[in-house]
Amino acid sequence: MAAAEVTETLPSRIALLSTPKAEVTGYHEDRRSIYWDNHLSKKDYSTTTKIVTTQRLDELSTPRKLHSDYVGDRPSPKWEVSEAAALAKLSPRVKELAEPKKPHPSYQPCKPVVTMIPENAMMARPSERIKQLAEPKNYPELQIKLDSEWDWSEWKNDLTAAAMNAKATERVEYLARSKTTPSTYQPAKEVQWPVSDSTKSVQASERLQKLARPKSTGAWEDYDPSTYSVSVGAKHAHASPRINELASPLPRKCSTKK
Repeated sequence: MAAAEVTETLPSRIALLSTPKAEVTGYHEDRRSIYWDNHLSKKDYSTTTKIVTTQRLDELSTPRKLHSDYVGDRPSPKWEVSEAAALAKLSPRVKELAEPKKPHPSYQPCKPVVTMIPENAMMARPSERIKQLAEPKNYPELQIKLDSEWDWSEWKNDLTAAAMNAKATERVEYLARSKTTPSTYQPAKEVQWPVSDSTKSVQASERLQKLARPKSTGAWEDYDPSTYSVSVGAKHAHASPRINELASPLPRKCSTKK
């Protein structure tokens, strides 16, 4: 059979995907509208729904009963007094307790806002000492030079001739000296450091030249290949039991695989 005939007999991929899905057995189609109901005319709405409660709901809905010893409020704010209580006589102790509390013996009432001056204080006469203390303090006049009224910088010198011709003692002259610098004081170093001619013509030694050479980053000059080699005796060595015991991990840190 030719290839063209096989392709014609088999359905194409597009035709296979366009085939509608088959309905499942027992499938019921949904109603077309939510307002449409087949049983609307069969239901009776003339009576209300009868609700039946359980025995437990009846117990919970029952109001709580009052206590047997409960006494309600008085029916009236007026308290009726019996004849015996109305004719009763108070004892001395009750009378003592009924008396109001007395204020403290050192209690003083608040002072009034307006102070009342008694007549004796208004007619009193001050003593000589009070009059002396009541007088204002008198300050003496400031001593101002007559020449300083206009130019204060040209005052005349008030020093005496003896004070102007006085000579200082040796102690005063010693104390008047300025402070000298210490003997070990060194001034700041100059920014430009002069180099001597002998330092410029000096020649470095072989040791200095060797130390002055930069470290080479190429091949290892001081590398010894036998540094990390293991000897034959070390290869055939056996660890002692004590070393094996110290090398083994702690039992509490070992976990077995499940």
